[in-house]
Amino acid sequence: MNLQEMGSIGDLMIDAIERHSDRIAFEFNGSEITYATLGADVARTIAFLKENGAQEGDRIAQIAANRYESFVVIAATYIGGYVSLALQYNADYADHIIAVDDIKPAVLFVDDERMPRAAELKEGSGHQFRSFNFDELRAYLDDTSKPVPPIGDYAGTTDETKVARINQTGGTSGKPKAVMISSAGLTYTILAHATANAFAGDTKMLVASPISHGGGSFIPPVLCKGGRVIIEGKFKPAEIIDQVVTGKVNTLFMVPTMMYTLMDHPDASRFKPGQIKRIIYGAAPSSPERLRQAMDMFGPILLQSYGQSEAPGTILYLSPEDHQSGDENRLASAGRPYPGVKVRLMLDGKEIPLRSGEVGEICVRAPHVMMGYWNAPELTEEVFEGGWLHTGDLARVDEQGFFHIVSRLKDMIISGGFNVYASEVEQALEEHDAVKTSAVIGVPDPKWGEAVTAFVVKDEGGEAAEDELIAYVREKKGPVKTPKSVIFLDELPLTKVGKVDKKVLRSDYWDGNGRELN
Repeated sequence: MNLQEMGSIGDLMIDAIERHSDRIAFEFNGSEITYATLGADVARTIAFLKENGAQEGDRIAQIAANRYESFVVIAATYIGGYVSLALQYNADYADHIIAVDDIKPAVLFVDDERMPRAAELKEGSGHQFRSFNFDELRAYLDDTSKPVPPIGDYAGTTDETKVARINQTGGTSGKPKAVMISSAGLTYTILAHATANAFAGDTKMLVASPISHGGGSFIPPVLCKGGRVIIEGKFKPAEIIDQVVTGKVNTLFMVPTMMYTLMDHPDASRFKPGQIKRIIYGAAPSSPERLRQAMDMFGPILLQSYGQSEAPGTILYLSPEDHQSGDENRLASAGRPYPGVKVRLMLDGKEIPLRSGEVGEICVRAPHVMMGYWNAPELTEEVFEGGWLHTGDLARVDEQGFFHIVSRLKDMIISGGFNVYASEVEQALEEHDAVKTSAVIGVPDPKWGEAVTAFVVKDEGGEAAEDELIAYVREKKGPVKTPKSVIFLDELPLTKVGKVDKKVLRSDYWDGNGRELN
């Protein structure tokens, strides 16, 4: 699809604000905020940016924990013709200074806790930018003495083909990359999410994961349909359960570790069928056994969404109906492509036939695929080899057209000359009653090249010895894929966005080798 044939995200947001003006758009810190108020706040934020010298196309950065004003700034960039740069608030100084020096924001917004970081960045960067505390912006929004143009005056003023959002990705392996997404690309993502998740006017979605990451992707689709977004600063299982039981929340987005924590909470017995309309999960692999438990607890309301920053969140999805198919293998899949998304498998420059069961790299063409990496033309050319976005994920497609992710390219273990996919071993381990979660890596070995090594967290009350788990996997997967050793941990290391951090697990074995290949 030609990008000019898809409207801008700015126009889509204006339409949502004006179409649903009297409805509640947000709940935050005990206050309800209507769409009309959201529109007025966005218009005043655009005026604030203009008064402080921001020009069309300037990058507007923010480093803050979840709050209503964070989304106001994001919406102002989309509607006002700027570029949103929402950085992970819990990232380290090294990641933040890379973003400031490379992407060069004109303005940086921070919350109180991140004020010292703003000062550090101003001192450490050669780039000059203006920084503001969100409280300063809030004071400007509350001062209505100076009139500003209504939000509708910005309709039709933004170019849908231009960059609307830049986000950092890849922080678990080397220097972060800056992904550029067009305005029209974001529009497609919103429509895909709204359709697949059946968002509606009665949707009440809790956003407790970072707005700068996956959680923020679901706010515009909910607003597009006139729903309500409840913003929380942190993931607090007991409070979430109470919000669901009392009817304040009926839709959740979580990474799998968050969903498992909710399921294992002592108050989880308070959940009743029908209280939750949809649970969307993604951003990391999921255990089929735990998904079956989730369906028993919550009902037929799970939806898995697979994507990456370079094709925001919408490449494949596993619908609620797919979860209920009765096909046990389907629960281990990532689903089928979103409408309008072309997905192929490639390996060594050749296309792998779909539904052949052979493994290849997932490659994508779609309206929302990134424009490229900021200031990285060689890396962009590499990832778009042959005109397809190469995701770095290896998968096979079954006879029904469902994609099964088997590994990241970097997670493929070569042991004794055979390819072993970490996720297959993890899935087998997590089918054992005593295993709560696991992570599998290859470690240097003089005999095997790489030895399959498993890190396991036991379920509460679960008992299993190393030799028992090794025998269990051997029976299910055969000797090649069987771990040579099992290491028990109290918890797995996680990245700042809740994914298992295999870089940390590998570091004890690979640091000093110069490469993660033996």
